[in-house]
Parts: sequence; structure tokens; C-alpha cells
Amino acid sequence: MITLKSLILLVCFVGIVGFGPPQGECSQNPPQQVLQAAEEGLPPMLQAIPQAELDHFNFNSAQELEQATLGSPIQLNTIHPDDILEYEAQTPIQDLLITTNIWLFPVIANGKTRCFLTVDKINGNWEATSIGSAQLAEEWSNICDAYPQGSGYGKTFVRIYQATSDLVLLDDPDGGNAFIALRSAGIALGLEGGEVHDPADVLLGMKDVVRQSLEQGQQYE
Repeated sequence: MITLKSLILLVCFVGIVGFGPPQGECSQNPPQQVLQAAEEGLPPMLQAIPQAELDHFNFNSAQELEQATLGSPIQLNTIHPDDILEYEAQTPIQDLLITTNIWLFPVIANGKTRCFLTVDKINGNWEATSIGSAQLAEEWSNICDAYPQGSGYGKTFVRIYQATSDLVLLDDPDGGNAFIALRSAGIALGLEGGEVHDPADVLLGMKDVVRQSLEQGQQYE
């Protein structure tokens, strides 16, 4: 992953950067300053990718870099570790979600999601802070394609820092919900990736992992 600190040359990229069509219809509405930070931050981030490392960002050629556009952003949510440790099965998951300042923008070329551009609020200013997470971006894109917003599915990206786990909270058209475990959650929690899981079971099952993490000094972010 390339971070803002790793950028040496802030030069204009050859391609024209814009917002492409929503990928998988996963659409959210960030503040205008977030959109502006993403538009301004993408060209230098792309420029900083070494040619030898294009495949790590899921690009096949320099020409694809020139064609890159931004897809619909996703706001990162989390759950406070205390709420996980105190969780009881009857508590609605939505009541526990906390929005963060982090927005993930799919970077798209030739109609395919390649990686994520991250925008965060730093010292009161919105900035593009990193580019990467190609596998995570692909996972998100696949979920959006499988559960389209146009069919009534809602999707919320949830990161549990103390469990080093990313999940997608899926709201179905009938009013039910489920967690879909992404790769990190599969590794940390032993959940089958890509499958739907009962949210209560997931939160109850991660209590020990979160408790151990807190005991080892992993702070809430």
C-alpha cells in the first residue's frame, strides 16, 4: 500500500481522473470535501505506483492507470470494543455502529475495481492518505454485485479493529440482516468467507478475541 508519506513527486497524472459509474450500486453520499480530496489525491497516488508493482494494485499495465476513475465511496463503520464485550443477542446491530472519518473509494479501470483509495480527516482537513487493499476492494465489489442495492439490499462496511476483522453488514429486502465475513474476519474469527452469518453469533463469537486484544494493549481507534 502506498501512503501519503511515501509520495515523493506530486505531479499531474497523464490520465483524466473522474468518478466512474457506481460499482455494484453500492452508493453513499460523503461531504463534498471528501469527494474533492479523493479527486485531487488520486493522480499523485497513481503516479507513485512503481511499474514493477502494478500487479500488487491489481493493474495490468500503465495504460490502465491512465484510465483509472473513482467509484462510489464507502464510509467505514466500527463498533466500540466495550459494546462488543457487553453485547447481548437481543441488541440490534445497527444501534452499535459508529461511523468513522474514513472513506474508501474504489479505483476502477476497464470497468473493474482494482484497489481502494482511502480518504481520512487529518488535523481537520480531508486528505487522500493511501492507495492499495486490492484484495479487499475485490471482495467488496463481488458482494455489491451479488447483493445489488437496486434489489433492496443495504450494505455497511464494518471494521472491528480489536479483532482485525472486516465484515459487511447486509440488510435484506425483507428487513433481516446478516454479516458477510471478508478474508480478514475469516482468518481472525474462523468464519467462512463470503458466506452470510447471524450477526449475534458473530459478535458473541468475537468477544474472547476482542478481550485478548485489549489485554495486549490494542486501543480503540
